[in-house]
Amino acid sequence: MFDWIGDALSWVGDKISGAVSSVGSAISEAVWDIMLEWLFKTIYGAVADFFGMINGMAAEIFELNWVNAFFKFVFVIRMGVVRGRTGSSSVRYCDRNTSRAG
Repeated sequence: MFDWIGDALSWVGDKISGAVSSVGSAISEAVWDIMLEWLFKTIYGAVADFFGMINGMAAEIFELNWVNAFFKFVFVIRMGVVRGRTGSSSVRYCDRNTSRAG
């Protein structure tokens, strides 16, 4: 006779349980979203800062005297190779007054 009261209480209990679980899952999803967003921003920021520092170092390195001297040296060696003024085993000094055929 009073089975309907038990069914009603069971129905209310199910609804409360469903509401609590949906609120719990919504809270956990919000927490996970915030945590993953923070993690992404932290990693992205670190990588961006790293490449920013590399960019700054790359720009500053060409201001050093020894780097400019090295590039000038390599350019002189390269121009000698392009013009055919180097030997097969070592770079030889070639005077500008030396005549070449052709």
